[in-house]
Amino acid sequence: MNGGLDVNRWEPGRNLCEAVINGVMTLDQVEAMLLETAVDKARGNLSSAARMLGLTRPQLAYRLKRLQDDTQSHSHVALVTPADRTENQS
Repeated sequence: MNGGLDVNRWEPGRNLCEAVINGVMTLDQVEAMLLETAVDKARGNLSSAARMLGLTRPQLAYRLKRLQDDTQSHSHVALVTPADRTENQS
């Protein structure tokens, strides 16, 4: 064992871990993927989806709301290129 962790037990998730560590995905993206997959699998039943994830229904609802708020706030962000910054400084 490695410091109390049985790494081989998590072999199926190794690629996902590598994707996060290598910057391919963020932890927030992984969480969003898990939440959305559980809700889809539960056909929209939040209580059932929460049980799949080991959460309470209020915890799942909070995380889904946070995810929705984050998605909405990012959709309103204007992208500024380095050229735009240079033009605005003159």
